[in-house]
Amino acid sequence: ARQWWERAADAGDSGAMLNLGQLADVSGDEAGARQWFAQAADAGDINAMFNLGMLLERSDDVAGASQWWERAAEAGDSDAMYKLALLLLERGGDALDAYKWLERAWLAGNTDAQVKLGVMSYEGGNVARAREFFERAADAGNINAMNNLGVLLEEAGDLEGAQQWFARADAAE
Repeated sequence: ARQWWERAADAGDSGAMLNLGQLADVSGDEAGARQWFAQAADAGDINAMFNLGMLLERSDDVAGASQWWERAAEAGDSDAMYKLALLLLERGGDALDAYKWLERAWLAGNTDAQVKLGVMSYEGGNVARAREFFERAADAGNINAMNNLGVLLEEAGDLEGAQQWFARADAAE
């Protein structure tokens, strides 16, 4: 397959470049992965932009990761929106920007973003809003949301409801 992907990549196929980057990445060839992901990302491949951000984050190039995730996020990648928001929150960036990226990711269907918004709501004292986020994400199958919803119900004294969510989370793992 590698031979065909190389031919397709030489012809400008960004999907083939992405595949070669993934192959290099799982083989431990970071330089090769970076080269292929960058070529595919420069050609407009959103998945390559996200993967290049992941690779750069692993290499502690936070600025580079942020740049590529922002490009992928602007192009509509909800995982990049989520990662960019987390990066902003973890690195002392603009919390309002982080919230906007989380909201965009949530609206694009990213359940991890819903869970994070729920956690932020809970930490801000809005338990009802947190529960809404957790319920939506849990109904979509997010295990963390199921567990968080169980904790909320347990704190509210609804031990039966909590147990049901914990059991659903356990069954989903």
